[in-house]
Amino acid sequence: MDHAENAQTTPSPSYSRRTFLHTAALATGGMLLVGCATDPSTTARTKITSQPTVPPAQATAAVTNAIGKTYFPSGDPNIPDAYTAPLPEYQSVSYVPGSGKSINAFTLTYFTLPLTHDKNKYWLELEKRLNVKWNVTFATSPDVYREKVSTLLASGNLPELFWLNPDLSPALPQAIQQGAFTDLTSMLRGDALKEFPNLARISPAIWNNARFNGKLYGVPRPRILTGNVLAYRRDWAQKLGLDDPKNGKDFLALMRAFSKNKPGGSESWAMGIAPNGVASHIGFMNMHRVPNQWRREPDGHLTYFIETDEYKQAIDMMRQAFAAGYFYPDVTAQAGLKLQQNFTGGKTGMYVAGLNGIPLLRRLTKKMNPSIDVGTLIPFGADGGKGSHNLGTGFFGYTGIPSSVSDQGRVTELLRILDYLAAPTFSMESNYLLYGIDGWDSSVKKGIRTLTDNGTKEIQDLVTIAGGPFTYYYPTEPELGIQMQEDTKKLLAIGVSNPAVNAYSPTSVKQGGVLGEMLDDRILRILRGTDPLSSIDTMVQDWRKQGGDQIRKELEPQVKK
Repeated sequence: MDHAENAQTTPSPSYSRRTFLHTAALATGGMLLVGCATDPSTTARTKITSQPTVPPAQATAAVTNAIGKTYFPSGDPNIPDAYTAPLPEYQSVSYVPGSGKSINAFTLTYFTLPLTHDKNKYWLELEKRLNVKWNVTFATSPDVYREKVSTLLASGNLPELFWLNPDLSPALPQAIQQGAFTDLTSMLRGDALKEFPNLARISPAIWNNARFNGKLYGVPRPRILTGNVLAYRRDWAQKLGLDDPKNGKDFLALMRAFSKNKPGGSESWAMGIAPNGVASHIGFMNMHRVPNQWRREPDGHLTYFIETDEYKQAIDMMRQAFAAGYFYPDVTAQAGLKLQQNFTGGKTGMYVAGLNGIPLLRRLTKKMNPSIDVGTLIPFGADGGKGSHNLGTGFFGYTGIPSSVSDQGRVTELLRILDYLAAPTFSMESNYLLYGIDGWDSSVKKGIRTLTDNGTKEIQDLVTIAGGPFTYYYPTEPELGIQMQEDTKKLLAIGVSNPAVNAYSPTSVKQGGVLGEMLDDRILRILRGTDPLSSIDTMVQDWRKQGGDQIRKELEPQVKK
């Protein structure tokens, strides 16, 4: 969660500019969202009395006037809108979502735990706005999450809002299959989803990717649909008189220049590489159009990426670059954070990151030197043709409701809470969720709202169990949003999905980590010259025998459906 650079929610999943204007205009007065609701019990619910500071007509005019100037709607539900300045505040939720009862939630955080409840003004005000008693249990790391999930499942006493990530917990897929969590499919698709207007803004592609065995067991925490990209020091390339590479030969020349010409003024290398993930380095995979994990053949058969000729070509180029000394030499010491630090510290000129990580890299490097320019290297083909881009799922886990919550009204209430927490950027609700109490949790300096020390301590991950789609809005670097939107368009145009993205393999859950380590070890031996390139064939055979073929067998029937 990054409060300093807002990247939260954005409008409707299937909208044109005209549709959004209509939505924004009416939502500003809280009218449209009520009209969309299908719940007959809304008359018994409490209407929110606070109103936006800008009258609806004035807000509508401001939105219209902003198009093409400070507001750049993408017209595509999979591409975030971009802003160089905020829109007028509007209301996205018209009724108080909670009924006054306690809600127990469980989620993962990578941040410091928030200030305790009774000393936390943000938390206390949040409970008033939601009309609930908000109790959150945090897992403070993936390992702790895995342990807590197993403990909670064994106890049978599950929190009513439970953040689910089957990739992090081998126990979850079986629990879901055995009915531990409510099938929410009928409530979260079609006209039924209109009851939760903010959730309805999430892209249909993300909802589709979040299915488990064809069903929805939770509300996804949205991310952008793009996957990892190659960030690079554009200022280094310009200093050396090099254009963006257009083929493999150009790319190796760029790597050589970054490694041999000291563009940062001291010893540097093209990029670092870590022992984990070396077998699927995205820069080389995309250049050779290697499949995104699996490729579905016309007959429905699945081919794993390491089984392709394209993969051998990608590893061969990596081997050449490694032998030439273009990689940071101390491979075994390159953990994730160290890789990033070497990039931001000027030791390497390229770094694999998620597209949404580019703004952070720019901020970190510009703190050191404002002239540093980090850009995104859009994939190209090694042969001079198009490259490919491995699309992500578009979400990070999903928040489910245990099947022990048997009352349908309570399930609806819990979904309304998640709908509130998914409020769109620039709405009254989102502004509070992100920035808390004005003057206490946040303040405005030079036109930019930032968290105070109080806000940093109080907010943390109290409400990130849900969220809405991204927007591209970076108040400290306004024009970056436009560039991010353009890069997203280019990446989606060459994007390749994993055909087994929401298929489940129990063998993969049990053996995936071991198999991944085996692949990384074997490829690292090839890069170092210990094994020949031809040893990939033996590696593939071993992968098949040690679980790969069984994983394929488990996935193929689901993919063929």
